[in-house]
Amino acid sequence: MRTNRISVAAGIVLAASIMVTLCAVAAVRATPEMARGLSAGTSKLDRAALATPSAELAEKVSELARFAGSNPAAAVAQLRKARVEVGKTKTSIFAFRNDKGRACLVVPEWIGFCEPNEGSSTPGLDWSIGGGDPQTPSKFIAVYSDDIAKVTLAVDGTDVSVSMSNNVAYAEFPADAKHAAFSAVRSDGRSNSVEIDLQD
Repeated sequence: MRTNRISVAAGIVLAASIMVTLCAVAAVRATPEMARGLSAGTSKLDRAALATPSAELAEKVSELARFAGSNPAAAVAQLRKARVEVGKTKTSIFAFRNDKGRACLVVPEWIGFCEPNEGSSTPGLDWSIGGGDPQTPSKFIAVYSDDIAKVTLAVDGTDVSVSMSNNVAYAEFPADAKHAAFSAVRSDGRSNSVEIDLQD
């Protein structure tokens, strides 16, 4: 299983038993005055239902919390169901806030990451992409800030549907895809985009 996590947009990544590789960022475009990271907040994450994690999920949450320098017990206690059984793979995504109040996501069978302390390099989004294999599609998962109205994704020139709820965007696409481009569109119409090579 390959996971592409872009260094310029990356938060803290929990690799666990998953191989994490970097892919090339071809271009990052944003309106110059846009603040980096999730500067508008992620209030809907805090309204998602609390989770009752399995022992295995609790350990993954604890591991990510420790990696992020946060209290593992507090992370498990405040764990929320950000998305439940989305996409063809029925992926569930859980969220907690680290000790600095920044959003952290855990996808039990895939990856976990936290918004970096200085804000990501993509205005309005902290994201991860990749992770597919011949049997499983790749995934695009992003935490988006409250001022983002729409997230778009194109893979190898074809538009891919992105679902959005509780400040978490999600999409699936073929694991053999070579190129992806996604955009975050704000409610005032301003946008920024990222293009990446998935196979590097």
